Amino acid sequence: MKMLICSGNIEIGIWQKILFLILQNHSPRKKKDGFFLKNKEYVGFAAYVIYHSEDGKCFIVEYCIEPKWRNQGLGTKFFQLIERKTLKNGASYFELNFSNEDNIRFWKSNGFIYAYKDEYGSEVYAKRYKEK
Repeated sequence: MKMLICSGNIEIGIWQKILFLILQNHSPRKKKDGFFLKNKEYVGFAAYVIYHSEDGKCFIVEYCIEPKWRNQGLGTKFFQLIERKTLKNGASYFELNFSNEDNIRFWKSNGFIYAYKDEYGSEVYAKRYKEK
C-alpha cells in the first residue's frame, strides 16, 4: 500500500486546508481507501472500486463522515474530490447502495438517482454523466 496526497491546502468556500489522503494499491481495479482530514483532524473515510474491465463503473463501497462533522458541507466537498480523481483515472459513472434515509437524502442531493435492484434485492443508485 502507498499513501498519496491527492489534494492539499485546498480552499473550498470558507474551508481551508482540507486534505484528502488516499491509501492506494497499484492495481487500478483494487479497492481504494481514503481518509478525510480537515486541519489534520479526522473527518471520515471512503472505500471505492473502479471496474475498468467493465464499463468504468466506480462502486462506492463505504462512505462515512463522523457525526460531529455532518451537515457542514464536508461530505459533498469530499465526494467532489473523489469524483474528480476517479473520473480522471477512468471512472465513467458511480453506483452505491444506501443504508438509511439520511444516506438517501445525501446522495440524491449529490446527483444520484435510482438505477435498479441488485441480485440481493437492494436498491442501487447511480450518478451518470452525459457522454462527451
